Amino acid sequence: METNKQENDVVEIDLLELARVLWSKAVLIILAAVLLAGAVFAWETFMVVPEYTSTTKMLVLARQTEGTLSSGDISTSTSLTQDYVELIQTREVTEAAIDNLGLMGKNGQPMTYSALLKKMSVSQTTGTRIISISVEDPDPRVAQQIANTVRELAAAHIKSVTDTEAVNVADYANLPTSPSSPHLFRDTVLGGVAGFVLACAVVLVLHLMDNTIKTSEDVERYLGVSTLGMIPLEGPKKKSKKSRRNRK
Repeated sequence: METNKQENDVVEIDLLELARVLWSKAVLIILAAVLLAGAVFAWETFMVVPEYTSTTKMLVLARQTEGTLSSGDISTSTSLTQDYVELIQTREVTEAAIDNLGLMGKNGQPMTYSALLKKMSVSQTTGTRIISISVEDPDPRVAQQIANTVRELAAAHIKSVTDTEAVNVADYANLPTSPSSPHLFRDTVLGGVAGFVLACAVVLVLHLMDNTIKTSEDVERYLGVSTLGMIPLEGPKKKSKKSRRNRK
């Protein structure tokens, strides 16, 4: 029981020591957090181009029977929705959208198939036959135009490739009024937290790697011997002006 108690005391002393070390460097730690948060804020404010996201939705229905809609039609359409998601992202649809809108890349050349795919996000709402097409672009109107155009071209392509008879518009693409990225407030806070954690880690690592003996407690801790006394180190005393005058 006494051994366990001693071990617990040692752990407690070590934790308190680390806390004291961090507290002694609190100004530097806070400064590092503020600097990194400020760097992230400045970078995203002046260097990152804001992006706007426009989303349109379509409802796809594969009809197996003539006349009224049956439960089998709904089940089939739901199971095939992931196929429709892939068809929307084919070259035939994306390259047709590039040609129709005259989209240009950063190099002044027509936008490539892969470049448009990076701007697009196609997903299925779980358990439904609704497919969402989201497009991100620095110009909100361009994002809206691309989303609507891709939806229209995709509807025709799906009908021609599959037995689907109905591809309806569930929601037209919106004109975004505020950027979807970057997330300035969130990223600034994360930058501050990262700076705080990094500064704490550096301080603790430097402290743990420092094995120099500075106090009598360090002698007892690392060498296992008791100190009998301490000899103060004093520099040479400066002679006072009075003593100099007396000598003169």
